[in-house]
Order: sequence, then structure tokens, then C-alpha cells
Amino acid sequence: MKKYFLITLFIGACSVLTQAQITLFQPTSAPFKEAPYSNTHKGVVLSEEFEFYNLFDQTDTVSNNKGQLSVSKSNHDYIAFIPGSSKKKAFLFVSHECNDSNSTLGDGGGATIFPMEKKDFLWKRTGKFNAIDFNTVGGTYDNCGGLYIAKTKRVLTAEEYPPESNEKLYKKGRGTRDTSIVNGLKRNENMGWMTEVDPFTHQATKKLYALGRYSHESAWLSKDGKSMYLTDDNAPSVLFKFIADHPYSFDKGILYAYDQYNETNHWIALPGELDSLVIIRNIAIRKGATLFARMEWMTGTEDQLFMTETGTQSLGLIKHGLQKTHFAKHLQSKITNDTLFYPDGALLALDLKTDRVVVRLSGGRAAKDTSKYFNNPDALTSFRSNGRTWLIICEDQIEGTPTSNEVWWLDAGIAHPTVDSLYRFLVAAPGAETTGVCLSADKKTLFLNIQHPSPDNPPPFNRSCTLAIRSRSWKATYKGGQGVSVSFW
Repeated sequence: MKKYFLITLFIGACSVLTQAQITLFQPTSAPFKEAPYSNTHKGVVLSEEFEFYNLFDQTDTVSNNKGQLSVSKSNHDYIAFIPGSSKKKAFLFVSHECNDSNSTLGDGGGATIFPMEKKDFLWKRTGKFNAIDFNTVGGTYDNCGGLYIAKTKRVLTAEEYPPESNEKLYKKGRGTRDTSIVNGLKRNENMGWMTEVDPFTHQATKKLYALGRYSHESAWLSKDGKSMYLTDDNAPSVLFKFIADHPYSFDKGILYAYDQYNETNHWIALPGELDSLVIIRNIAIRKGATLFARMEWMTGTEDQLFMTETGTQSLGLIKHGLQKTHFAKHLQSKITNDTLFYPDGALLALDLKTDRVVVRLSGGRAAKDTSKYFNNPDALTSFRSNGRTWLIICEDQIEGTPTSNEVWWLDAGIAHPTVDSLYRFLVAAPGAETTGVCLSADKKTLFLNIQHPSPDNPPPFNRSCTLAIRSRSWKATYKGGQGVSVSFW
């Protein structure tokens, strides 16, 4: 996966004499004027009510903890907005979904963090781009999604697609060059975990082995700090849950795999020994875990956990030793002649009270507005405004699917949403995935990553970059100017 976007909405009415205190928007229908669909653009196509500015891209210079400098790692993915010492100060954490060699920033995956300050409705970097040191835990691989835990002030960064061997990890000297044993594991087996990071010392503190090794994509933590849900970006994939022995401590507890078909207990307890955790997906499948097609990001409300499922172009069951009965209910009709064909994916929801998973929105083309084609949903976030929960959904299209990668808004309160229920917010630059979507604490700025765009695009969209997006209406209300009906600044 590659991911991240975030946005800020505020609606209010202002008089000529008074500047209103704008809060989250109060739409009666559409939250904004939709971006037009385009397949001929070279940058991004954004709703005309918004504007963007570039905060960080892969040509920027990054410093390691020794003060040594290097050009940034690429493939910007997860974004965490970390509040600072005041409402106008913060840090932005950006992960890098890469696995190349870099003698300064460390081989394998990576992450960058930098301080920011907000002035005149604009977030500006106020210090160095700092690389996270993952050498402290033996390196990482394809840092993808993640989770910021405000209680502990730690970032959990997800490692995707761990290599099957040291040879594939080494990549003829172009990957991780140190293949020695670490923590009693082969170096390739030390990849594919959730890794805890102290963002303020710019160092990884530990790998969370108790959460299992697989293609980690995203995580969501319950309010009590004990139940963590985890997605597996693989075809096929398993939905996991970890219940910690103690709140906000993820070294000890029980890891479970989801079983959709057991109405008595939907969660299968898994062994916690390290040799089992290294191959925990295979063990979960053998124990009867329900299979999905590339589970991606998660975002939760009080009673629902929304999850994106990217889908897969073609998955042969016999080749992978699988049976049709292993797959989720909504995938049964997608299997023909022992092959799963599910190229569009879907938005799923887990009811946190009943533990039942349902499809909330299937991928495909809209019936009314045929320019809308929702497929391969990936990065995801949510926020609540005036009694309504909004989802912001990014796409990461797989080969052979139509249209560009887009960013959509969906009112989560719609009982039976269709593709026509989506609002197009942005169309990505050619070749790019949109990811890392998240909002600032005041919900007035949306942060988004543009990952692996075509090098033929004009700057900055010819490389991975991190954008900040705000409403153009900030200019109308700035320093007492006349207000407008919709404000997102």
C-alpha cells in the first residue's frame, strides 16, 4: 500500500462587520463543490474550493541522529500529525514504503519527522527534516501505515511484505546489506512487524513481536488501550486483533484471528511463541481464519470499525492451497473455477458490538454519474462534525483497473451508500497513489501524500511529496475580511 491525505472543513456565516468563529462545516447536501474528473491532467485536480502547498518531498535533505545529511527516502506513505507545545505547533511524521540501501539514513524502510508552526493559516516547517533511526531494532522493511498513540506519545509504524529469504532482503547489495542474525531471528524474519518509535528522540524503541509477523498495513486501538485491530495487506489476508494484558503495553497479550462463520465466537486465539508468530498468518489460516483480499487501512467510531479492502486481480486457490469456504461471505460469488477475481475491492465495516463484518460500499462504476468509478480503496481516515461522521477514502489502483486514483468523501451515516453517494475531492497526479490522509488537530488542514507518481509529471508531482490542503476561503475571512458561506482553512 501507499497512503495519506487529510482535510479541514469549516462552515460558518460571517457578516461584513464580524469575523465568525468558524467550526466544522454544516452541509445540507454536498460538503463542497466536487472536483471534475480528468484523465489528461499532469498534476492533481482538486476541488476549486481548496488549494495545496508542498511541505516535503523526496528531493529534500534529511539529517540522521549523527547530523549526517542525505537526500530523503522516497515513497511517502503514512502521516501522523503530532501536537506540539501549543495549538500552533506540531510535528509531522511521514513513513517511507521502501527497501533500498542508504548508508546515511539506514538500509530498508524509513521515516522522517519535522517540526512545524502555523502562521496566517499556513503550516511552515521550523526545523530540520530528521530521519528515524531504525538500526536500533535491526532495520525495517517497507514502512507503510501506522498508528500514533497520544497516551504514550509513540508511533507504531507498520512493516509490509517481509521478504521470504535473506537473499531477497539483500537484493544483490541494493537492499538491506547486513543479513546477520538479530534478536535470535534471521534478518529477513526480523522484518514484517509493528515497530514502536519515539518520535521525539527520532529512534525506534522496539519491535512488537506479540502482534505477529505478516504484511502489516494499519492498526486501530480501542479507547481503553487494550484491544488493537490489525490489517494484513496480502492476498489472501487475515484480520487480526490483539488484546493486551495491560493498557497501552503491547509486549504481552493474546493475538486473535477473525472467523466470520463462527456465530458463537468470531475470534480464534493464536499461539504466542516467537516461532509461531513468525508465520502467524499461515497458522491462522490452518485454524480456520476467514480470508479477505488485501485488507488496508482502518478508522473507527464508537461502534464501528471501517476497513478498506483493495481487492485482487486474480488469486488462484489451488496454487495457494486454499479452499473457497475459507473466504469471506462477500467474496464467495467472486470465486469461479478456483480463482478469486475481485479487482475493485470494497469498504467494509466491523460492528464492534456484534463482531460482524459487512460490506458498506462495493467498488464499481456509479449508476447516475458514470464518471465516478470507486475501486481499490486504501488509505482512510474519519472525523465527526455536527453529528455526522465523514470518511475520507484514498485509492491505490491495481493494474488493469480503470480511471485515475482519486480521493473521495462519504457520509458514513448513509444507510445504504452507493458509488453515487461519494464526493470527488481530488484526482491524483498520473501514476500516483494517494495515501497518508490525516487532519490537523484543529481540522483546518488536510495532509496527503502523493506516492510514486510518474517521473514525466511536472514538479512537484514527478516525485513523492507531502501536501497540505486548505480552503481558499481563508483569504476572505483573513484579518476581518467579509466572510463566505463555506470555509475550510
